[in-house]
Amino acid sequence: MTTLPTPRRVLAVMAHPDDIEFMAGGLISRWARLGAELHYCLLTDGNSGSRDPSLTPAVLAELRRAEQQAAGALFNVASYCFLGRIDGRLAIAREIRRVRPDTVVTCDPRFFYGPTYINHPDHRAAAEATLAA
Repeated sequence: MTTLPTPRRVLAVMAHPDDIEFMAGGLISRWARLGAELHYCLLTDGNSGSRDPSLTPAVLAELRRAEQQAAGALFNVASYCFLGRIDGRLAIAREIRRVRPDTVVTCDPRFFYGPTYINHPDHRAAAEATLAA
């Protein structure tokens, strides 16, 4: 098995709060333990990701942001950027220039579905925009 180098600074760009942990949690955890500086950029506020009819979009967005920061606190995340919407390349490029990461983590824009998973369109859009940035 090949040992991958540990980047000094990482920017993870994903569509929703919780995507980082869901899609790259093991890798992010490993890099955190090895001392990488982590930065998170979430494109949307995740305000439509609940089946609970009592949660308004505003309350859900606040809850998702708090959950993301609590999860990131486990890895001592250095900064968060919550764009609050699906955004274009400019905002992502601005974050890349601000953080100056050695490594950028995002989704695979080519993956659509497998036997147990369907990749959301906004995950693919986040990946496409990140790769273009």
